[in-house]
Amino acid sequence: MIPFQLSSAGLSYVDRLSSMEFFTFVASGNKYMMPRALAVFLSPRVFKILKENATISSLSLKTPDNNKVFSDIIKLASGNQIYITEKNIDTIKSYAKELENQELLEICNKKLHDLVFKSQVTLENAIRSIKSKEKANMNIDNDVSFISLNFFDFDEK
Repeated sequence: MIPFQLSSAGLSYVDRLSSMEFFTFVASGNKYMMPRALAVFLSPRVFKILKENATISSLSLKTPDNNKVFSDIIKLASGNQIYITEKNIDTIKSYAKELENQELLEICNKKLHDLVFKSQVTLENAIRSIKSKEKANMNIDNDVSFISLNFFDFDEK
């Protein structure tokens, strides 16, 4: 588990907006409302959208989110810390891409890299290891070899 908190770099966008109107993120049918300035702090994509058309007041995100991980990401806009874990990292990374939040994306990539290189491939994590490596465009040859050598030891799940 790695704690993460946004730096103040995104605040450079906030002073460019004079409105105190609200902006809504829609994630898996859930609506998250916040002041536009905070939405811009969280998402450079929102800044670009509002710069082109100031009347837009929402952004629908495509990342599937059954565990309401986006509610944690919203906390970042208020300066709160969240925890990036093996369970939520893929969802957070997907949101980071959609929001165009490079800072969050970089910490996710670093965490994935650390998870992949610090963990030994086992029967329990082999499939997840391949999925993580594929998402990070990493070589999966060793994982495939491990699975083929241990194929009959895997459960039928």
